[in-house]
Amino acid sequence: MNLADLFSDELRQEFAERNIDLGRTILIEIPNFGVTYPKYIVIVAENENEFAIAYVVINSEINNFIFPTPYLKSLHVPIDRASHDFLDHDSFINCTEIREFTKQEVIDFISAHPERVVGNITEGILTAVHATLHSATTIPKIIKVRFGFA
Repeated sequence: MNLADLFSDELRQEFAERNIDLGRTILIEIPNFGVTYPKYIVIVAENENEFAIAYVVINSEINNFIFPTPYLKSLHVPIDRASHDFLDHDSFINCTEIREFTKQEVIDFISAHPERVVGNITEGILTAVHATLHSATTIPKIIKVRFGFA
């Protein structure tokens, strides 16, 4: 039994809704991602009209096979372990793409697994992520417009 099991569904729902916030970091399994283990994601935007949440993924390193060019490597924002105690080591936030969940998917996940909300990235890193997403040519304009990065 985990501590969250002691709280009512209503309290868990309220907690989940409060934790959908820019910069919030969650350890989650990502469908159709190609790995079978949970990854850290960072919420970077919300589209209230479509009830959608935009997120990016934290990776422990930049995969040179998937991101072979200097430009693609430049779309990875470094994130330090010293300022983010949920990390085991310095890592990189992949800003080559914006991924999304519905808001309800995130609420349901956090309600079921509140311990997976691990913290926030620093304001400086969130600003760097937003700037990188804004300038990234790898992200379709329609996605950028939907989430305010155009």
